[in-house]
Amino acid sequence: MWVALWLGNAYVSCVLDYYFPWEKQTVTRLIAGLIGMVVYTLGVVCGLIFLFGTVFEFNLGDGIEETYYTTIVITLIITLFMTGRMFFANWRKAAIDAERHKKEGVEAQYNNLKNQVNPHFLFNSLNALTNLVYQDQDKAVKFIKQLSEVYRYVLDKP
Repeated sequence: MWVALWLGNAYVSCVLDYYFPWEKQTVTRLIAGLIGMVVYTLGVVCGLIFLFGTVFEFNLGDGIEETYYTTIVITLIITLFMTGRMFFANWRKAAIDAERHKKEGVEAQYNNLKNQVNPHFLFNSLNALTNLVYQDQDKAVKFIKQLSEVYRYVLDKP
């Protein structure tokens, strides 16, 4: 009975993971998992009791109801543990993915802004340098050195 419950509940969990992904339908997946586990467990236990009691005519004894409830409670506890573990593993993965996407978005914005600023900044700097060359050549040389340092800084930063 335990093997049928273990493998069957694992299969029910896999099917529910396909139809109700943890990342998108957390509450629905949790409720569907609990309902699926209870329905499957009750079906297996009732089926086995019927099979052994009626078909094979075994005397199941007076304690069958206790076994029935104990089986359901133990299966519920194990399923809650496994469901909780899956929930937290998927929640952690979703949090890491969200952080990675956020970081990639910030990097993309930075690169986009850098690519927009560079041509305008260079154009304005060269215009200023053109006027400075005619007025003071020493200041123009100093300006060129500082401009190259700024561009080196911009290009070196990721």
